[in-house]
Amino acid sequence: MAFKTYTELLRHPNWQRKRLEVLTLAQFACEHCGDKETTLNVHHGYYEKGKKPREYPLNCFTCLCEPCHEKVQEILATTRRQIGTLDRYDVQRAAGYLAMLDAVHPDDVIDAWTTDFVQGMADYLGVRCQHLLEELDNCMTYAEILKVAEQLPKAPEARLRRQDLTDG
Repeated sequence: MAFKTYTELLRHPNWQRKRLEVLTLAQFACEHCGDKETTLNVHHGYYEKGKKPREYPLNCFTCLCEPCHEKVQEILATTRRQIGTLDRYDVQRAAGYLAMLDAVHPDDVIDAWTTDFVQGMADYLGVRCQHLLEELDNCMTYAEILKVAEQLPKAPEARLRRQDLTDG
Protein backbone atom coordinates (compact mmCIF):
# COMPACT_ATOMS: atom_id res chain seq x y z
CA MET A 1 0.00 0.00 0.00
CA ALA A 2 1.36 3.42 -0.96
CA PHE A 3 1.98 6.15 1.58
CA LYS A 4 -0.93 8.59 1.73
CA THR A 5 -0.52 12.27 2.43
CA TYR A 6 -2.42 13.87 5.29
CA THR A 7 -4.70 15.57 2.76
CA GLU A 8 -5.48 12.20 1.16
CA LEU A 9 -6.28 10.73 4.59
CA LEU A 10 -8.73 13.58 5.20
CA ARG A 11 -10.55 12.66 1.99
CA HIS A 12 -11.05 9.05 3.10
CA PRO A 13 -14.72 8.12 3.68
CA ASN A 14 -13.98 6.89 7.22
CA TRP A 15 -12.57 10.31 8.16
CA GLN A 16 -15.50 12.05 6.48
CA ARG A 17 -17.92 9.98 8.61
CA LYS A 18 -15.99 10.80 11.80
CA ARG A 19 -15.90 14.50 10.81
CA LEU A 20 -19.65 14.52 10.21
CA GLU A 21 -20.22 12.89 13.61
CA VAL A 22 -18.15 15.62 15.33
CA LEU A 23 -20.01 18.38 13.45
CA THR A 24 -23.36 16.81 14.31
CA LEU A 25 -22.51 16.51 18.01
CA ALA A 26 -21.54 20.20 17.97
CA GLN A 27 -24.84 21.01 16.22
CA PHE A 28 -22.84 22.51 13.35
CA ALA A 29 -21.65 25.40 15.51
CA CYS A 30 -18.20 26.51 16.67
CA GLU A 31 -17.66 25.12 20.16
CA HIS A 32 -15.74 28.27 21.16
CA CYS A 33 -17.82 31.16 19.85
CA GLY A 34 -21.06 29.53 18.68
CA ASP A 35 -20.70 30.74 15.07
CA LYS A 36 -22.88 28.77 12.64
CA GLU A 37 -22.14 30.82 9.50
CA THR A 38 -18.37 30.51 9.05
CA THR A 39 -16.72 27.40 7.60
CA LEU A 40 -16.22 24.83 10.37
CA ASN A 41 -13.10 22.76 11.00
CA VAL A 42 -12.74 19.63 13.07
CA HIS A 43 -9.70 20.26 15.23
CA HIS A 44 -7.60 17.37 16.59
CA GLY A 45 -6.71 18.09 20.21
CA TYR A 46 -3.53 16.05 19.87
CA TYR A 47 -1.69 13.81 17.44
CA GLU A 48 0.05 10.51 17.99
CA LYS A 49 2.69 9.18 15.65
CA GLY A 50 1.35 6.55 13.27
CA LYS A 51 -2.35 7.26 13.88
CA LYS A 52 -4.63 8.19 11.02
CA PRO A 53 -6.93 11.21 11.50
CA ARG A 54 -9.98 8.96 11.93
CA GLU A 55 -8.38 6.73 14.59
CA TYR A 56 -8.84 9.11 17.52
CA PRO A 57 -11.67 9.03 20.08
CA LEU A 58 -14.45 11.58 19.67
CA ASN A 59 -13.37 13.50 22.78
CA CYS A 60 -10.14 14.38 20.97
CA PHE A 61 -11.99 16.59 18.48
CA THR A 62 -13.40 20.10 18.73
CA CYS A 63 -15.62 21.77 16.15
CA LEU A 64 -14.19 25.24 15.46
CA CYS A 65 -14.92 28.02 12.98
CA GLU A 66 -11.92 29.06 10.88
CA PRO A 67 -11.04 32.17 12.97
CA CYS A 68 -11.21 30.20 16.25
CA HIS A 69 -9.24 27.34 14.70
CA GLU A 70 -6.48 29.75 13.65
CA LYS A 71 -6.34 31.20 17.18
CA VAL A 72 -6.15 27.73 18.74
CA GLN A 73 -3.38 26.74 16.32
CA GLU A 74 -1.40 29.90 17.22
CA ILE A 75 -1.80 29.20 20.95
CA LEU A 76 -0.68 25.59 20.50
CA ALA A 77 2.36 26.63 18.45
CA THR A 78 3.36 29.16 21.12
CA THR A 79 2.83 26.57 23.85
CA ARG A 80 5.01 24.01 22.03
CA ARG A 81 7.78 26.62 21.70
CA GLN A 82 7.51 27.47 25.39
CA ILE A 83 7.62 23.81 26.43
CA GLY A 84 10.66 23.35 24.24
CA THR A 85 12.59 25.87 26.34
CA LEU A 86 11.83 24.26 29.71
CA ASP A 87 14.34 22.21 31.65
CA ARG A 88 13.34 18.70 32.72
CA TYR A 89 12.18 19.83 36.17
CA ASP A 90 9.85 22.47 34.75
CA VAL A 91 8.51 19.94 32.22
CA GLN A 92 7.62 17.63 35.13
CA ARG A 93 5.97 20.52 36.98
CA ALA A 94 3.95 21.46 33.90
CA ALA A 95 2.95 17.81 33.43
CA GLY A 96 1.67 17.69 37.01
CA TYR A 97 -0.39 20.82 36.48
CA LEU A 98 -1.83 19.50 33.22
CA ALA A 99 -2.61 16.14 34.81
CA MET A 100 -5.05 17.86 37.15
CA LEU A 101 -7.04 19.45 34.33
CA ASP A 102 -10.37 17.98 33.27
CA ALA A 103 -8.75 16.15 30.35
CA VAL A 104 -7.44 13.49 32.74
CA HIS A 105 -9.91 10.77 33.62
CA PRO A 106 -10.39 10.91 37.41
CA ASP A 107 -10.07 7.14 37.80
CA ASP A 108 -6.71 6.99 36.02
CA VAL A 109 -4.16 5.35 38.29
CA ILE A 110 -1.05 7.32 39.10
CA ASP A 111 1.92 5.02 38.83
CA ALA A 112 4.82 7.39 39.46
CA TRP A 113 5.58 11.05 40.06
CA THR A 114 8.46 13.33 40.88
CA THR A 115 8.46 16.18 43.37
CA ASP A 116 8.25 18.59 40.43
CA PHE A 117 5.20 16.73 39.07
CA VAL A 118 3.54 17.02 42.49
CA GLN A 119 4.48 20.72 42.62
CA GLY A 120 2.56 21.21 39.37
CA MET A 121 -0.44 19.37 40.83
CA ALA A 122 -0.22 21.53 43.96
CA ASP A 123 -0.04 24.68 41.81
CA TYR A 124 -3.24 23.67 40.07
CA LEU A 125 -5.01 22.73 43.30
CA GLY A 126 -3.84 25.85 45.14
CA VAL A 127 -2.22 23.94 48.00
CA ARG A 128 1.33 23.72 49.29
CA CYS A 129 3.41 21.01 47.67
CA GLN A 130 4.68 19.71 51.04
CA HIS A 131 1.11 19.22 52.31
CA LEU A 132 0.14 17.34 49.17
CA LEU A 133 3.28 15.17 49.28
CA GLU A 134 2.46 14.14 52.86
CA GLU A 135 -0.97 12.87 51.77
CA LEU A 136 -0.11 11.17 48.47
CA ASP A 137 0.79 7.80 49.99
CA ASN A 138 -2.94 7.17 50.44
CA CYS A 139 -3.88 8.19 46.89
CA MET A 140 -3.97 5.92 43.86
CA THR A 141 -6.14 7.94 41.47
CA TYR A 142 -6.60 11.56 40.50
CA ALA A 143 -10.08 11.48 42.05
CA GLU A 144 -8.52 10.54 45.39
CA ILE A 145 -6.03 13.41 45.09
CA LEU A 146 -8.87 15.86 44.47
CA LYS A 147 -10.69 14.59 47.57
CA VAL A 148 -7.55 14.91 49.72
CA ALA A 149 -6.78 18.38 48.34
CA GLU A 150 -10.21 19.64 49.45
CA GLN A 151 -9.15 18.98 53.05
CA LEU A 152 -5.77 20.72 52.78
CA PRO A 153 -5.28 24.40 53.63
CA LYS A 154 -5.01 26.64 50.60
CA ALA A 155 -1.62 28.09 49.84
CA PRO A 156 -1.67 31.89 50.20
CA GLU A 157 0.53 32.22 47.12
CA ALA A 158 -1.66 29.90 45.02
CA ARG A 159 -1.80 30.81 41.36
CA LEU A 160 -5.08 31.40 39.55
CA ARG A 161 -6.59 28.21 38.23
CA ARG A 162 -8.64 27.92 35.08
CA GLN A 163 -12.01 28.17 36.84
CA ASP A 164 -10.81 31.28 38.71
CA LEU A 165 -10.29 32.98 35.37
CA THR A 166 -13.84 32.24 34.23
CA ASP A 167 -15.57 33.19 37.48
CA GLY A 168 -17.37 36.56 37.22
